[in-house]
Amino acid sequence: MEPLYFGIYTLLAWCLAITTMPFFLLYCLLTGRRLGSLRQRFGFLPAAAEGGTPVVWVHAASVGEVRAARSVLTEMGRQRIAATVVVTTVTQQGNIAARRELGPDVRVYYAPLDLPWVVRRFIQAVNPRVYVCLETELWPTALRLLDRHGAALLLLNGRMSERSFRRYARFRNFFSQIIGRFQALAVISRADRKRFELLGASPERIRVCGNIKYDLGRHFPGEKERRRVISRLRGLLRLNNSGPVLVAGSTHGGEEQHILDARALLKEHLPGLTVILAPRHLERLAGIERLLAQQGVTHQLYSGLEAGKRAADVILVDRMGELAALYAVADYAFCGGSLVDKGGHNIMEPAVWGKPPFHGPHMKDFADARALLEKERACYPVRSAKELAEQILYLERHPRQYAEAGVRAAKVARAQQGAAAKQVELIKSALAGSGPRASATQINSSAGNLPHESVNRT
Repeated sequence: MEPLYFGIYTLLAWCLAITTMPFFLLYCLLTGRRLGSLRQRFGFLPAAAEGGTPVVWVHAASVGEVRAARSVLTEMGRQRIAATVVVTTVTQQGNIAARRELGPDVRVYYAPLDLPWVVRRFIQAVNPRVYVCLETELWPTALRLLDRHGAALLLLNGRMSERSFRRYARFRNFFSQIIGRFQALAVISRADRKRFELLGASPERIRVCGNIKYDLGRHFPGEKERRRVISRLRGLLRLNNSGPVLVAGSTHGGEEQHILDARALLKEHLPGLTVILAPRHLERLAGIERLLAQQGVTHQLYSGLEAGKRAADVILVDRMGELAALYAVADYAFCGGSLVDKGGHNIMEPAVWGKPPFHGPHMKDFADARALLEKERACYPVRSAKELAEQILYLERHPRQYAEAGVRAAKVARAQQGAAAKQVELIKSALAGSGPRASATQINSSAGNLPHESVNRT
């Protein structure tokens, strides 16, 4: 039945291409835009210097998958895996993000159209030893031809929502043949594993590894480091006899006003409150200082704390790279980019310190992290300064409830740690396999440190 299924799929793909491509070509010719991407989508790649290392092709459809790809490549570098990396994206935003974030040594292209002659041309140009599909971007023709080419097929950071599962399950016979081509599948959660199994993946090939995007790697604090960081920052900020600390991290334009409004409400009940403002972009510092002056709020720059005593209860962070540690001394942590529509920021950063994050409604870039924490009742969504202040005051009156949420937040964050190392081990094992591709048995046995029941418990 396999030739029939793929024959029908190829026919449908051709029909879609024939009906839509004329309009896309006309758009490109009239606007002059996306002509470069069009050549790549048809498999015409710029000439690349020949290298002696095997090629790992990482497919990252859009911005979210690019974030996962960055974690994978960082871990590959840490493990000193010798490979040439090619990253493909589907969306223009993903392509821009990949070029900006993955470094000059990574070859970034648009993914080829899923038509046989196009994919063959692309594979011939790239000649991958390993193909890595991030999350669940399944292109049947590409996977079939890569398998025939002899590339080891890996699914990393695999996820399968209930909605996607129901859609794929309608064509289970077809998708079971696609999923069955993967030599190994590293999935985020037990629920993901179960759904892949129901779609036909062999249970012995699946590993539950957590989410790469929220694996902080060497930045995840151990107990000794936690004590050291907290002691240093509490001393620097003179917090020994002060009231609660609110850290507002990665704030964007408009959010500082929300934080100041919340501060005004909180100070009536918590006069010893300290607010630490850490804007996402330091070029906005002058504007924030003007806002503080206009509202009569005395503040002090974080960089000035080392020179003398703390002279204000509002600290404006004017250095990059400080925020992740500052969450350690927060009693309450708000993650910015979420009360204004900027997609949110990484709410796992305060969670690793046992601080249940507060966030606004705009969390599209970190929706999966939000879902993980919400499932365990380990974060607090708010829609305004008033809600933020009211929620903090409620938790001040219910410290046990808040402490329990902090334990749950840390547990969720801890479950994601080690995900990158475990998943990159599959790439390393595939590259080490004899011949053009390692068998499923080789990959799973050489990655034997990945137990069938792994770290994620969400």
